[in-house]
Amino acid sequence: MFLKTHKTASSTVLNMLYRFGELRELRFALPMGYLLGYPHLFNAHQVEKVMPEDTFYFSILRNPLTLVVSSFAYFKDMCPAFRKADSLGDFANDPSSFYDPGLCNSHFARNLLWFDFGLDHNGNFSEELARSGEALIRKTFKLILLTEYFDRSMVLLRHALCWPLDAVVSFTLNAGHYEAPRSTRVGHSGRS
Repeated sequence: MFLKTHKTASSTVLNMLYRFGELRELRFALPMGYLLGYPHLFNAHQVEKVMPEDTFYFSILRNPLTLVVSSFAYFKDMCPAFRKADSLGDFANDPSSFYDPGLCNSHFARNLLWFDFGLDHNGNFSEELARSGEALIRKTFKLILLTEYFDRSMVLLRHALCWPLDAVVSFTLNAGHYEAPRSTRVGHSGRS
């Protein structure tokens, strides 16, 4: 079971899964409507069967700095907080003046990966909260891929799933090339 996260090269991983499954005539749990009820929490009644207890759960994460740069550019038109800000720098300087948790699509502007993992992205951040979230993710997921180490992550995924090498060959999908403002530039832009 792959948890698709936003702006992390997850579309590339998902494409590999689809390709692998289609070649082997496997079944997928797909929504009857759109995105299994997203952005609401997953409801097991939306699919015919829930995964068995021995299911291999994995997902992908990205450096939060490059994630917000990519998210700001990609979700600018649909996220109210990003729309209100003239630039990522303006948003980063005072996010609370732009962010309203009650508005549709606001979740793209605050702790997006936390939200994608079903955690309270609007909670007051603390070290204790971060550790409990990390512990929950470590307990649930057997493998966490990293966007910045995509090729290495594919090797780990291949070994974990006992797949042939050609199953993890990929083409980058949905990748944007965004330049971070000077104050937020990092050495590696990663995949979008």
